[in-house]
Amino acid sequence: MADDLRQPILKDGNDEDYEPGCCSKFAGYTGLCCFMNENEYKHQPLAEVVQNDKRQCTDLPCCFALLACIISEIVLLVYAATKGASPSLLMHGYDARMTVQSTPENVQYSSAQICDSSNPMGAYAVWPNLAHPSIRICAPNCAYTNDTSNVYIPGVSDGKAMFVPYESTPFLNSYCLPTGALSVPDSFESENESYQRAIADLQTTAWLIFIMSFAAILLSYIFLRIISCIGRLLIFMTIVTILVSGGMLCWLLIDNGIDDMDDEETANTGKAELILGIILAVLLFFFILALWFMRKNIAVVLEMLNEASYAISDMSWTLVFPVWISLAVMAFVTVWIVEALYIYSVKTETTPAWPTDFFADNPFYSAGDNYYQLQFNDDLQDAMIWHIIMLLYLSQVLIYFGYMVLASTFGDWYFSLWSDHSTKKKQRGEGPAELSNSPILESLWRVFRYHLGSLAFGAAIITIIRVIRAVVTYIQAKVTASNPNNPLIKCLFCCVQCCLKCCQFVFDRVNKESFVFISIYGTPFCYSAYTAFKILVHSMGRTVMVEGVSKYTELFGRVSVAALNTGIAVLVLKYLPYYQDTVSSYLVPAVVIFTMTYMIAAVFMMVFEVGVESIFLCFLVDEQVHGEPKFANHSLKEIAGSLVTKAKDDDDAAKYGAVNDEQDFAAV
Repeated sequence: MADDLRQPILKDGNDEDYEPGCCSKFAGYTGLCCFMNENEYKHQPLAEVVQNDKRQCTDLPCCFALLACIISEIVLLVYAATKGASPSLLMHGYDARMTVQSTPENVQYSSAQICDSSNPMGAYAVWPNLAHPSIRICAPNCAYTNDTSNVYIPGVSDGKAMFVPYESTPFLNSYCLPTGALSVPDSFESENESYQRAIADLQTTAWLIFIMSFAAILLSYIFLRIISCIGRLLIFMTIVTILVSGGMLCWLLIDNGIDDMDDEETANTGKAELILGIILAVLLFFFILALWFMRKNIAVVLEMLNEASYAISDMSWTLVFPVWISLAVMAFVTVWIVEALYIYSVKTETTPAWPTDFFADNPFYSAGDNYYQLQFNDDLQDAMIWHIIMLLYLSQVLIYFGYMVLASTFGDWYFSLWSDHSTKKKQRGEGPAELSNSPILESLWRVFRYHLGSLAFGAAIITIIRVIRAVVTYIQAKVTASNPNNPLIKCLFCCVQCCLKCCQFVFDRVNKESFVFISIYGTPFCYSAYTAFKILVHSMGRTVMVEGVSKYTELFGRVSVAALNTGIAVLVLKYLPYYQDTVSSYLVPAVVIFTMTYMIAAVFMMVFEVGVESIFLCFLVDEQVHGEPKFANHSLKEIAGSLVTKAKDDDDAAKYGAVNDEQDFAAV
């Protein structure tokens, strides 16, 4: 059997010495699959396709585009730094005075001075005149604003800062906000200032975000271990839960609906409950029928879960690999946040003249004719749009990279000979049909060396759809604001959003299946997507079941881990005294922690998802080529064999019936 598995699939001509032609190589490099034969991938024996020394780079134009995107982020960071980026400006105010009154002579400043602990004037920014919110000065504490000795009275107390005293309270240990009847200056409540404080909250909670990222890794690892132990139980419990809860809900709706229909006041409500209960009962009945007719396919799905658990047990390092991918994601998000801080902290410095009614004869301010005013740099504010797009794109590339490395690892495992069926181990070695001694490292090298272009291609598709959805959401918000009660507009935008969401889901699924196929055969993206899709459609029933199980488990894990970790972080923000005084809102840190945790959990859930889906596609390829899955374990092979036998019997019966019909027709 081992020798048979090492033979090429197509045996015509000199396939043992098969060498791709120039058109095939060009198609692989560029991704133009129109130059490839549909059966191109079948020229290599299944036992040697993963560890193929003839593998070549795929989709090089997309690889160059990915490199250009990374370079653009570096250029943007350098440009922001050369424009005087100072992240401390996001947390602290600044002193607007160009000339500060001092003894024995006034001090001239060449730029606005930040109100922080190093400033001799003080670390708090205050507004000396609330009628001019763009003018701030540094003060030692918030009692400064209500100290009558600091109030300027012409001819009585010259050289003082305040126009009218007012009570204030510290905010973020950087500002003194008016309290009581006075309102916060408009500039402090502006959209840009709100964004600035949101970014400052990220800077304040940086260590908490860092710690919760490691907590997310730990929680994801624990969840994955639980799933590997109770995966079958989870499926059975889900089915039982649907049946029990669905049956109870149907009974309650129908019973309560009948009772309500007896009362004239609740007759309409009771009728609606009765109709809804009947509809749910019909759906539940069809669900039971589907379970009955698909019981064999469900058995295949459960065995596929077992097969994935065998692979994970045989390659225990697959549980550690997501840690490194998670660290890479954390590092990327950290760099992205730092760059966002630099971009937002770049401000354009202007020097307008003092307002005519602003202490014109006060020596505290009249030491100079102008003052500093800092405004956000419009060009770099627009660059934040590109920076956000790069967050979506490059994070998707990282997620797909981890997915493809694992897919290649599981493909290598599946197309290796069994060493011992009882212990569910594969033969180890460097020969054909043997599992590498370091499968993850070899898979990582293969993906990084040959297939970054394919990853960039798939990630670009998802990013484009997400950007379109964001634009549609923005347009929807604007249109809905002007027409809040127009149901036609709401319905139209809901339909558009639904279509875009479906497109994103479909392309993500196609991308992942193509990555599995690429990791096995090393073919370009478009060709791999088409071939994998054709194979999966050929076994649609089992594909739907496997897809449903893997996506349910993955989504459940992502949301559970992200929600738990974010909840813990919000509790820390709420009850730890340090954050009570320094964080303006829990929203932005919570969103960042939830997003980062969700990304980390997604990487961990990939181990289970990729294990099931990669082995399933390998199983289908194996079944298609050999007529039965020769590389699968005995139990899975027996179940699949019974399905194949049944399908052949059905085909023979159909052919026999067709022949009899023709004979009867001829006799007539």
